[in-house]
Amino acid sequence: MLVLAIYLTPFGIFSPCTRQLYIETDENLKTTVEGIYAAGDVRKCSLKQVVAASSDGAVAATSAGEYLESLREQDEAGI
Repeated sequence: MLVLAIYLTPFGIFSPCTRQLYIETDENLKTTVEGIYAAGDVRKCSLKQVVAASSDGAVAATSAGEYLESLREQDEAGI
């Protein structure tokens, strides 16, 4: 699995963010940009604690893995 760190500008080029520059995610840490997940202190609802950021990382990695698997299955099915 490839994990990228993306530089986020105040203009929200990669994902819309709040005025405080936090990224909004759903419960699976998916942003509004397909295939992009956010974890840790950059999230709007983050607790700003190391243990929470670690947990976010695990959730985001799992969600991203499931997303990549769904793409592979679609590719194999010719969708």
